[in-house]
Amino acid sequence: MQCLKHDGQLTKIIGEDIMRLQQVAIVIGTLWLGLCTHAPRAQEVAVVLGNTIELSQISPDQKELKNMTHNASVSKEVALVGFRQHQLTQIIVDTVLKDYADKQGITTDLQLARQFTERFRTSVASSSETTDLHKVARQQVGSWQVDKALYQQHGGAVVFTPRKPLFPVEAYNTVLRRYQNDGLLTIHNPDLRAGFWQTFEPPYEFEIPAAQVSFAQPWWLTTDIMP
Repeated sequence: MQCLKHDGQLTKIIGEDIMRLQQVAIVIGTLWLGLCTHAPRAQEVAVVLGNTIELSQISPDQKELKNMTHNASVSKEVALVGFRQHQLTQIIVDTVLKDYADKQGITTDLQLARQFTERFRTSVASSSETTDLHKVARQQVGSWQVDKALYQQHGGAVVFTPRKPLFPVEAYNTVLRRYQNDGLLTIHNPDLRAGFWQTFEPPYEFEIPAAQVSFAQPWWLTTDIMP
């Protein structure tokens, strides 16, 4: 009877030990799952509005890289860094501005698109180029409408760029920072993150005096600068 009593106690102890081990395993498993869920993968450089941007999406193929290296007379490393920075910035900005336009109810002004097409019609030579021109017109008009709304809402510094004679860079910075603070924009790679924000932060080059900034009419109706 004494042996049976000891066997029962041993069984109880072993059972309790097993339960404790199971509990520890559950805790460890939960922590590991959390790490796997929140830690970015090696190829994941950023997340914007829930969309993952991976390194492969912003990297050139070998032919593109070779051409860039040759045309710009720079090393492959420099060309690669520049290409990735540009691609990442473009993807993030396009995604955020589309979301901003949707939330603001901004739709392409077809009258402005027709005016854009008429302005640059003489620069196209074929029907296929005309089709491309209509696409460019919608893109340029939509971009200008968003820039106008951003400037009216946030103000701030406006700079000249070859593609955007009126680029409300400080308003861009304000909106992009808001998306970041709201958890809608995260750039994991520290070098790409620094390069991205440098694009929108002061000091600004070619800043336009506030008195000369006007979004009353699109730039293509008031200047001779090509898009």
